[in-house]
Amino acid sequence: VKERHDREKRRATTALHVIGLEILASWYRDAAAAQFGAAARNRDVPGADLVSVTPSAAVANAERVLETISSLEANQRPDLALAALFSDLASPA
Repeated sequence: VKERHDREKRRATTALHVIGLEILASWYRDAAAAQFGAAARNRDVPGADLVSVTPSAAVANAERVLETISSLEANQRPDLALAALFSDLASPA
């Protein structure tokens, strides 16, 4: 029973991480798209925030976020995957 509980807890935690990362990837998508005149999906984000990153950096960052989602789904340790992701996102492109 404890092992099943632990598996369910890990599965739920991974699902929460994935949802959060999908939201982050959508922000980068909006940042790139808004600079080319496309509508933003996240209407709660001010337009000035969306132009704070170049379109090429936004696309690269979105791809990096999606890679992290794949890593998490392949059972990589979340603390390592997220630390590597945010380290990469904080580094100048």
